[in-house]
Amino acid sequence: MRDGAHPVRRRQPGVHGAGKGRRIGSEEELLAFWRRLIRAPQKYVAITIDFSALLSIHGNVRLLRVQQSLVRDMAERLRGNVFMMANGDMALIARLDTIGAASAVEGELMQWILKDPDIAEETLRKLLRSFEMPDQFRELRRWIGRYLKGGELANASAGAAASDPDEPDADLRGPMTAAMLTRIEHRIARREIRHFLKKQDVFVRHATGIWWPMMEERFISLADMKRKLFPDVELRSSDPLFSQLCRVLDERLLHHLMASKTKVAHKVSINLSVDTVHDRLMDIFAGHMEEKERANLHFEIACGDIFQDVTKAVSAVGKLRKLGFGVIVDGLTLELLPYVRVNKFDADLIKIHLGRHDVRMLGDDACIKAIRRLPLDRLVFSRCDHDGAIKVGETLNIRMYQGWLIDEQAMTAQAAPMAQEAANRYN
Repeated sequence: MRDGAHPVRRRQPGVHGAGKGRRIGSEEELLAFWRRLIRAPQKYVAITIDFSALLSIHGNVRLLRVQQSLVRDMAERLRGNVFMMANGDMALIARLDTIGAASAVEGELMQWILKDPDIAEETLRKLLRSFEMPDQFRELRRWIGRYLKGGELANASAGAAASDPDEPDADLRGPMTAAMLTRIEHRIARREIRHFLKKQDVFVRHATGIWWPMMEERFISLADMKRKLFPDVELRSSDPLFSQLCRVLDERLLHHLMASKTKVAHKVSINLSVDTVHDRLMDIFAGHMEEKERANLHFEIACGDIFQDVTKAVSAVGKLRKLGFGVIVDGLTLELLPYVRVNKFDADLIKIHLGRHDVRMLGDDACIKAIRRLPLDRLVFSRCDHDGAIKVGETLNIRMYQGWLIDEQAMTAQAAPMAQEAANRYN
């Protein structure tokens, strides 16, 4: 579920523009860093990535942004430095005693960042160069020289594609516009996404009343992000630009999962838009996962996204199935239920929102009949914040629930035996 439709990462060199409409790379900053390395007692390695050439090959600007972000994350993990040139090419510099060997980093770049099922590995390897220092100081200096002011590569296309929007820190206020969305995307790209990640379990209720977690949903809290980054922007889920914002969040979440090399060892679900499923980014993401991990990962498709283009949604579900992922239909409401045939979709689970204001609708015979038409073993009552949802669910033989009320009850049930054990020890 995407909630709330309504610590800052440190500055990376070469990411920000200076002046309206102007793209600034970090060539001079890299040159100054190179000069400091001459006097350093440790050995370093510089690995360069020719992203301008890669963009000309695959032509996908969104994928390019993700790949560049992944390189920044890798540099942070290796305790190294990353520099972006004005044209989008990058240089990653790290101490040899930290990384072991340049070949290890190159192998990781190939496997986790540049890997593309449509591009030959030999072609991708040509985009990488490594310079060991101090042995290759002159060679690295010549490489930097290509990008200095007046250099032949200063205005290449990857820099323009990855450049920051005009006035990125301008006030964001009022209804969202296309220009405003660009600035919001810029702000999101500059923040560490982990601070906005949330988790919530789907629980199974056993006959004994015990709650047992059976799946973990991970999502970016749009409410928290809005409050922190763009509090005065008006968001409406019916606005076409809202779906574009959701794609930005999809991109950041998939990027985070790839960068952190998250292993999906148990059942996990994440939200995803239909458009993102059809993006090549999805193919890259799938290529990073083992088959057994894909079986554990489920993608939640919002019913509103489905109804905008049913044919496209059916195709998206088919693609996810072909890639080996699970599928969940999310966001059904009781008002919609009598009028749709959601069980026609090949979904593992179907989530029906049943908050406090929805429970009263269960007195409607049409709603009850619509629920009974669905496969009860695949239904989840979600956003439960009222005991009525559980009582009605028990009557209908619904076993799976999600919501803050369920979290609270499960936590209380787990705490009771621990408290009793502590009391027994004390006595």
